[in-house]
Amino acid sequence: MKKFFGKSKSGVDVYSFELKNDFLKVNILNYGGIIKNIYTCDKNKVWGNIVLGYDDLLSYETLSPHFGCITGRTAGRIENAEFTLDEKLYKLKNNDNQHSLHGGVKGFDKKIWDIEKHSDNEILLSYTSPDGEEGYPGNVETKVSYKLEKNKLIWTAFAKTDKTTPVNITNHTYFNLSGGESLATTHTLKIDSKYIYPLKENFCPTENTIEVENTPFDFRKEKRIDKDIDNSHEQLKIGIGYDHPYLLNNEEYPIEIYDELTKRALKIKTNQNVCVFYSGNFLTANEGELSIKKECSKHIGIALETQECPNQIDKVILNPDEEYYSYNEWVFYVKD
Repeated sequence: MKKFFGKSKSGVDVYSFELKNDFLKVNILNYGGIIKNIYTCDKNKVWGNIVLGYDDLLSYETLSPHFGCITGRTAGRIENAEFTLDEKLYKLKNNDNQHSLHGGVKGFDKKIWDIEKHSDNEILLSYTSPDGEEGYPGNVETKVSYKLEKNKLIWTAFAKTDKTTPVNITNHTYFNLSGGESLATTHTLKIDSKYIYPLKENFCPTENTIEVENTPFDFRKEKRIDKDIDNSHEQLKIGIGYDHPYLLNNEEYPIEIYDELTKRALKIKTNQNVCVFYSGNFLTANEGELSIKKECSKHIGIALETQECPNQIDKVILNPDEEYYSYNEWVFYVKD
């Protein structure tokens, strides 16, 4: 089902597209490729929305901290908004102090995407980023698919370029499996990872890893997110909570979150090497009223961004003879 959602500030009509089956109801916007809602059942078989977002387009355009969107060309921060490729320095637009964050001032999250096809269980969106956009080289043709398979939401991203360029795409959905009845940091989390990339004082990840063992960053066995979030560990002080890339191991579903209140659970499968776990440290009331009928606040949602490590351009280079491909499977269920 296609429904008018609003007219963008640039005057373009934006629509919400519904995907649904017996297990999931999902609303996708052609603005930013945004996942606006994901409805699942709780332990009492009551449907509820479990992601953060808005009921109006203007809030997405003016307030949103990347709720539910596709981020690109590159997710995360690029230090000093510049990189060198083939001995040439590229200057990007900075939108995070002096750094470039999630694709820049007007990244993929702020674009109107074309709809190539839409059915009850699948939607395919496309956007072509022109050479020089936000400072990046090359024309990049990007396609993102969202597909329902029973209790799975599978999202995939594809990209091709006519010039060598960095590409590192993720989806920036914020989850709250309780539907806002409790903070997302009351969820338990498991991440099959032995290493994180620590942050510099400027929030940009380093190129070297540190072990999670005997630190607050160890989620190899599930634990409540808020158990160690106020620990005095230097990295928690820098991030003001968790905001770190985890280097994933080879477990089929290396990421899982669970809400004791509703018994809702989510496990994630991906072909990406990294998950950036962000505990919503900078969310405030300034982000306004959410579609879960709660005011935005610190820790009300968490993001689990599957991608390659931000700020490592050499690991995300796409050449003209290659295709970028990111596969991600979100499995929603009620846990006994």
